[in-house]
Amino acid sequence: MNKYIYSVSVVILLLLTSCDINNDFKESVDLTIQNDANELSKLVNKVERPLSISNTTSSKAASGSISAAPSMTVVTEIAAPSIPAGDLSASHIAIVGTRMYVTYHLNNGSDNTSFGGGIQIFDFATETMVSSATNEAIDWNYLLVDQASDRLLIAGENNAKGAILHEVATTGGNLTVGTNEVINLGGVSANSVVRTQNIVFVTTGGTDISKNPGIYAFEAGNLSGTPSYYASTGLKQATYHTSEQELMVLRENTNANGELIIFDSNTILNGTMPQLDWTAALDEVIDMGAQITPARGRNAVHVASNDVVFVPLGQNGIKVVNILNGSNNITDTEQVNGTVNSLTSDNNYVYASLSNGFSIYSRSGGRGINLNLEGTIGELDFVADPADVSTVSINQATTFSFNGNNYVAVAAGRAGVKIIRID
Repeated sequence: MNKYIYSVSVVILLLLTSCDINNDFKESVDLTIQNDANELSKLVNKVERPLSISNTTSSKAASGSISAAPSMTVVTEIAAPSIPAGDLSASHIAIVGTRMYVTYHLNNGSDNTSFGGGIQIFDFATETMVSSATNEAIDWNYLLVDQASDRLLIAGENNAKGAILHEVATTGGNLTVGTNEVINLGGVSANSVVRTQNIVFVTTGGTDISKNPGIYAFEAGNLSGTPSYYASTGLKQATYHTSEQELMVLRENTNANGELIIFDSNTILNGTMPQLDWTAALDEVIDMGAQITPARGRNAVHVASNDVVFVPLGQNGIKVVNILNGSNNITDTEQVNGTVNSLTSDNNYVYASLSNGFSIYSRSGGRGINLNLEGTIGELDFVADPADVSTVSINQATTFSFNGNNYVAVAAGRAGVKIIRID
């Protein structure tokens, strides 16, 4: 068995009122990397299980609507890893080329004292797992594959220390023994990490103001340097929208409506590190018209390629925002039966990840700015054995195409990852 356990250098960054960083305290975190092909193959199961789509509705009469939900078949099931503290839960998926990168966290609840996470790298061209890693100290929530620097940048949470950014070295996209550094940030939990050409942005959430939540901006080539800081509580996932050159982040407000904050990234990028001009860069704050509930839930904003933003508000449904040429107006509101965690899309459909299943919406109107519910998939359909339904929580999904077929990969909590072919 080709299994390595090694110590990871962790730099605790003390955030002062001036946002200065002092690298004056270090500790270690152990990573366990598994590269043995025989062991990794045990995590992958090839299947051909059609999904039952219920509650289908007639499509909208509007131009460009879809007549019905697609048929969908589970073709690959990937088991979640475990650590001594418990089974891990799939939290985020990123796809680069033919590879899928998945993060896991322990997900023991807001009052948990045990933390831990996992990473899996799966190649859907060869249908094999190529690498995996686990740790027993940090919940890994969100992953950026930083090809420019051959590393993974992972947003997460580390017990009483709160939000972290974890840099894990790769070699050609594979996990490797190399630079591994954990940067402690303000905030309860780090929820996303985004890179532009020269800057790495990290959003940290929670409502404990004393922990300094907000957006942290680092020079991409010098993560140990002093970051720029935009103070805000309750920040969710940030998205960098390339065509409009905007940085967007969703914010939950205690007892108030959620907000989509839009920054002009050109202004940000013209700033001088470490202190960027956030005030000048702030373009607009869009009131979502409803609260984000529950607090500290998963709320992953999705930006479609044609300048449409899909915003999940938890139990308060989905908002569709048109951002073409700076118009920034809400075009549709969809209620959900459950809690919507995240959204992804292709040209025809939007796929909503719910705490209790999966919903499919057809897109209609110009550029697909209106939605129509076409069907739902219950959590029971995501597992082969009904006894395993309690492990399912649909946290996040992403769409991709390969060899002429369209797929959606679903992070299904402790039920692992389901790769679904759209037939």
